[in-house]
Amino acid sequence: MPLPLADIDKRPVIFLDSLGARTEAGEVYLLVKSPLIIDLFRSFNALYVLTSNVVQYRSYDEMVSVLANTGRALIAQNLHPNWVTPWDTDSTLEKEVEAWHAGCNDRTPTSFLIITTPERSKQLGHILMDYTVAFDGPVFNEVNYMAACRVLHSQTTFEPFNADWY
Repeated sequence: MPLPLADIDKRPVIFLDSLGARTEAGEVYLLVKSPLIIDLFRSFNALYVLTSNVVQYRSYDEMVSVLANTGRALIAQNLHPNWVTPWDTDSTLEKEVEAWHAGCNDRTPTSFLIITTPERSKQLGHILMDYTVAFDGPVFNEVNYMAACRVLHSQTTFEPFNADWY
């Protein structure tokens, strides 16, 4: 499991555990359409990893197509070389993230952020919760964005957090 401060020379990883959610009116909102998800890439030069919850047995090419068709080619272009978390029938979100770090990492920790739904965040232990932003409602909003920036900032620099930078 990664240490609280990761190798600051490595690109951070953003685990996307959901591509969308339903609004109260029943409309589907695609999480990846939020410009704030893209802003995380721009702010931190992050790479994206998709969880099995998102991939749902799709191939790499299929996922790239899905992302491109939803207007998020930038995410597709910046998928980590190990772009998907390992999955088995007994896995939880926490097990998937831990397995990814165990199997896809060199010996130095990688800074990371998990973006998920409130329901899926309940699968995480207290340590991984510190690295998680559960978007509240169907929109990854400004509050979620600032929380995500705090998580990534705390792992990538020794500078005090300044919200004006993001």
